[in-house]
Amino acid sequence: MHCKSTFALLMCALFALPGYSNAQASNPDDCFSLKDVACLEAIYKDILDNETPEKLDAIYLHGVLQLNDEKYEEAKDLFTMALMFGDTTRSAEKYAELVKSGNVEVEPYDCLAIASEECLFAVIESKPEKAHIAYYHLAGLVSKTEPERTGEYTLKAAEMGHGTSECLLAYGYAHEKASGPSTMAGFVPELPLDYEKSRSWGEKCGHGPFRGYNEKHFTKYKSAKSHSAYAKFGSKHRIYAQGAATPEIAASLATEFCRQGVEKKFKDKKIKQKDMDNNQCLIVSVDGEWVDYFEGKPLLPTNVTGVEGLLSASAREHYPKYEAAPSPKVYVQGPLGNWYYSAGRGTGTVEQQIEIAISKCHESWRYTKYGSECKAININGEWVE
Repeated sequence: MHCKSTFALLMCALFALPGYSNAQASNPDDCFSLKDVACLEAIYKDILDNETPEKLDAIYLHGVLQLNDEKYEEAKDLFTMALMFGDTTRSAEKYAELVKSGNVEVEPYDCLAIASEECLFAVIESKPEKAHIAYYHLAGLVSKTEPERTGEYTLKAAEMGHGTSECLLAYGYAHEKASGPSTMAGFVPELPLDYEKSRSWGEKCGHGPFRGYNEKHFTKYKSAKSHSAYAKFGSKHRIYAQGAATPEIAASLATEFCRQGVEKKFKDKKIKQKDMDNNQCLIVSVDGEWVDYFEGKPLLPTNVTGVEGLLSASAREHYPKYEAAPSPKVYVQGPLGNWYYSAGRGTGTVEQQIEIAISKCHESWRYTKYGSECKAININGEWVE
């Protein structure tokens, strides 16, 4: 244990207290009546290893003796220790009296312990260097009853550089639940939905523009070809689609990749049920530009009637070559954008071309990983169901 703070020094002292052979009693009340500090210390010196009601009494009564002797800081530390070991009624009362008395140094956590807004505002005025912590505790105090003030105080704390508050703003502006160390705050401020502010505070917080952000992965997405979109599932899964014919198709594909990836992780027990209940796959960027989070619309066309039904940009680019090729020929496509066409140069049968095209189409990772099964959508220049 590093004995740096006053309270830590007191706790460290528990390991160093001698047996006090000169102690005149072993009963806390007797020690107290004799005003024998050494006697009380001897009783509670091993409380870390063996906690008993008598040892709690000894700590509390030691604090009372120090209070009577006007040794206020020492008394405060002793009542704090008693509280740590569960003496929550009488020690809490004495502790609160001391914090309010003006006789001890008051820290923001003291004010939080007695749930006093007045105390926290006093700290803000008297200790500007602790104001960011005080505003954070103020936000926590009113979080269940006054959402507007909660947001105001969290913002003030964050603007002063309070790290947890920065993270809480990132969650609050995105209307997301806190995760990681931020959950210790016990609240997320209720704020207007504003993804730009959420990203900004997320960067300051250190977790990036959204939960689960991975700079290396996102950089790859930024260099993606043709139309692309980036999807995330809370902080548990992220993926992007590239090479789509339109931004809308890119968003739909990224959403579907995300959904299937999440389902696989859930089956493999890498994602818990509570994650499934509290999150969904959302698009956060399209063609390298940030967007307000949205869920991509289902794609999976069942009846392609023209080139606009081709999902991949490369599929549309190659279609004129297919159109100019002699029959028999066939164009196949999977619901996740994998495609292929086969033309027989005037020989063979349509069935043979379908078999060749589907076989080649199924070599795509979109089939091997996601099961995007290819079907004939155009035969000999005619669109088919």
